[in-house]
Amino acid sequence: MNKSRRDFLKYLGYSAAALSSIEAIAQALQSDDLNFVMIRVPGAMDSTLGLHPWIQADLKLDKKDLFLGYDPAKDVVHVPDTAITLGPSAHAMAPFAKRMAIVRGIYMGSNDLGHPFAIQHISSGRTQESAPHWPAYIGSLYSGNGKFVVTNSSIQRGVLNAFPIIPTKVLMQLGSNFEDSSLATTASLYKKSNLGIHRYTDLLKQKTKVAKFKEVFAKFTKKTNDLDTDQAVAVAALVSGLTQVVQLDLNFDGATLDTHGAHEQQHKPNQKLRWDLIAKFLKEIESNGMLDKTLVAVVTEFNRSPGFNDNDGKDHNYSDNAMTLIGRGVNGGRVFGDRVLYPRSEHNPYALWAGSFMDFNTGEIQNLDSVKAQFKDNIANLPSHIDLVRPADVWTSVAASLGKEVSKFAPQDGKIIQGLFKT
Repeated sequence: MNKSRRDFLKYLGYSAAALSSIEAIAQALQSDDLNFVMIRVPGAMDSTLGLHPWIQADLKLDKKDLFLGYDPAKDVVHVPDTAITLGPSAHAMAPFAKRMAIVRGIYMGSNDLGHPFAIQHISSGRTQESAPHWPAYIGSLYSGNGKFVVTNSSIQRGVLNAFPIIPTKVLMQLGSNFEDSSLATTASLYKKSNLGIHRYTDLLKQKTKVAKFKEVFAKFTKKTNDLDTDQAVAVAALVSGLTQVVQLDLNFDGATLDTHGAHEQQHKPNQKLRWDLIAKFLKEIESNGMLDKTLVAVVTEFNRSPGFNDNDGKDHNYSDNAMTLIGRGVNGGRVFGDRVLYPRSEHNPYALWAGSFMDFNTGEIQNLDSVKAQFKDNIANLPSHIDLVRPADVWTSVAASLGKEVSKFAPQDGKIIQGLFKT
């Protein structure tokens, strides 16, 4: 019997209204197959030390044009059966290379407008200061009815309707010294000043989930040198079903990534700290059987300059950024996009990376000379499918992979990066 589900239900005599209701229920059930996590790494990572580093370092450039601080032949890991290479700060990500895709050479704009604007841009795919972050878009669909968006930072939601958010620090209290929910009284609820009364009561109603959360979180308190508290809370919330959407910022006092000076001494260990924690987080997600349904996006605001400034540091580079996607639906083991190194000898004010042009019909990088040939009087005369990769394109691709309901939030000017997700 070659009938679609809808045709079969019609055959059984269901009305159009009933069909719509049944399909809505089916879609709601399927929504449990999606978790979304955005990990933000503020400060701007130096790509030469992390994912898909610059390995054509035999150019013998001056450190004002390119400074690595390591031997690419010894310190870069080429993951077998993938296109992914890992610099010395990101070796911990090797076990996930086949589940991971890197988008390289993301163009953030023509002017350096600073960290707050850039982290907002990469978090939203839009240049408006009030544009919602992607955890807000997805959280507006997959929260409520006992599920919360979990975060250790502020989530910009713009004009989206409100949705329930719980900070990781509140859930940490839940996992450590929270009174038995059966003993909670109305009076005790009002003592919880860091959590709204209605959200607190909603949380107390989730007795099975709360018990599971406390069970999972307790395992982390017995471990050493493992996840930080925010990540432990996020894993426990995902495993217990208290959340499907998480946003975490990896900030560490005294371990900055914004190394405008003393880059050689500070940046590599500080970036390694982040990638090590991200790898441990992914390991926990995988060990709990959730990586197939969890899409993890790792973002930073922009790349750092390839060469040193006058203070032996590296500055902001808006012409190149990278984003890493791991897990649900990702066409792993691949790198999309690229960037070009422009040294000072080519009459640039300083050495810089610049993202390469992509053919969005095929996903292939375009030969730079052929692209330049299509410029006239410094004005591009390129077909619409040939362009730089921008944050809007990555998020449009993410939205398309998550289905019709999420796709309605895609930026209007975004293009789909072919092959980034499995069809």
